[in-house]
Amino acid sequence: PDLFPTLTFKIKRSKFVMLVFVSSKIVDKGAKEVRKFYVAFDLIYLTLIEF
Repeated sequence: PDLFPTLTFKIKRSKFVMLVFVSSKIVDKGAKEVRKFYVAFDLIYLTLIEF
């Protein structure tokens, strides 16, 4: 079976979901404002930079 090659990051306080693909592409779902995307990205940036 094929695998879905993503890291799924969910914020519990909102309906925001960020999908980080193996190809380094990032897709966000549920961010109504650009600012909210940047806040979520700042939360996981240090973890992502290791890879």
